[in-house]
Amino acid sequence: MVVGLEKVSADSAPARNPPFLPASPALGSPASHGAYIDPSTPQAGAGPSAGAAGTGSPMDASSLDGKALLQACDTDSWNEAKSMLASATAVTDIDAVDADGRTSIFLAARNGDPDMVERLLAFGADASVSSKLSGTPLVAACLSGHEAVAVALLASARAGSLDAQEEKGTTALYGAALLGSMRLVGLLLDGGADPSLAGWRDGTPLRAAAQGGHADVVAALLATGRHGDIDAKTSGGRTSLHFAAAAGHLGAARALLGAGANPCAHSSLHGSPLAAASSAGHAEVVSAMLATGRCLDLSGADAHGRGAMYRAAEGGHTDVVAMLTEAGASPAAQSRREGPPLVATARGGHFGTVRALLATGLAGDVDAACGDGRTALFWASRLDDVAAVRMLLDAGASRPAHGLNGETPASIATWDITRAMREWQEGQDGRATAADGAGAEASAPEPVAPARRDPPHGCACACA
Repeated sequence: MVVGLEKVSADSAPARNPPFLPASPALGSPASHGAYIDPSTPQAGAGPSAGAAGTGSPMDASSLDGKALLQACDTDSWNEAKSMLASATAVTDIDAVDADGRTSIFLAARNGDPDMVERLLAFGADASVSSKLSGTPLVAACLSGHEAVAVALLASARAGSLDAQEEKGTTALYGAALLGSMRLVGLLLDGGADPSLAGWRDGTPLRAAAQGGHADVVAALLATGRHGDIDAKTSGGRTSLHFAAAAGHLGAARALLGAGANPCAHSSLHGSPLAAASSAGHAEVVSAMLATGRCLDLSGADAHGRGAMYRAAEGGHTDVVAMLTEAGASPAAQSRREGPPLVATARGGHFGTVRALLATGLAGDVDAACGDGRTALFWASRLDDVAAVRMLLDAGASRPAHGLNGETPASIATWDITRAMREWQEGQDGRATAADGAGAEASAPEPVAPARRDPPHGCACACA
């Protein structure tokens, strides 16, 4: 990459195509290999060096050219860059920028080297110079997770605006919140950073802290009272509570719920936070949400109708199914396309949860099917689970139920399943026959004893 250099102020924009760069560098020239080209420095064969900054005066041997330093930083030659700084007493053009507007101190901050950042600051580097794409050194340090560098920049009082944003709108406070650094978050908030600024995909520092499960940072941001709408949604429709719930971050979820976050905030793509926690089986988070008494919509379904109960059952989270049932959610609530929870649970092979759904007595029609006609019994047969097949047959499942391409539980059954079905049917037939016999016996008339006749007069035979 050909990189042009110039000195800029904190408010000026870098020139991306300096006029002295050739449009098509010749093969083998410095520009063709990504070298820095300075019009004040003659190329090979052009005569002796003209000196520092093109003035024609000899450069002090201990004075470092900031452009050479930038080149070393830009090519990740950090040992070389440190060696340059160690032997220098001054640095000219210390705020020179590359083609992306990045300075030496920006690159050192992003690399996470606090010692080099402090040396550059000592030489007068301007830490407020902002790249249009990447923001300030402080933003770079926070987003890269380099707490020590960020602290050094803040201590210098030359970090520039604490609300500076990179190309996608992300701030230093967002990075510090995502990192979970209470020290950085505290310094930034004390310095006046705005916790309500939304960046990439409309994400706020509060969302970043919730996503990372940093309950102390969540609490600190909420305590400012300047965090904005607690139920603010990202471009995907999720709130901070969605992120905490989906990841099972109980502490962060409790902090958000305590501040009034809505556990049933709807997202067409992801359902509600309650549904997100149920889907992942985070029983403690589900319990905390239900305990608020604010779960007015226990379904919390997404655009396909998959609500909290469906998602918990689909994942085989029996304990969550029990919690939701006790709270009043319907175990028979159907997805528009994928049928009732019973089918989704069987499809996943979670037959313990199937048993729990059936035990509620509220699971609905045991032969209910999803969009392709497949039932819970179909999946038990397909998955070759003899015990599940018997359980579903006992619950009234129908063997002839047709699925995709005319398949039935019987037509796809293995030998073990076929035998189980036959034994179950024989048992049913035997019980029916026994019941019929018992009924016939119960309805038969009682035998009538013959009438007693008196023996003929004077007869002493045994016929009497």
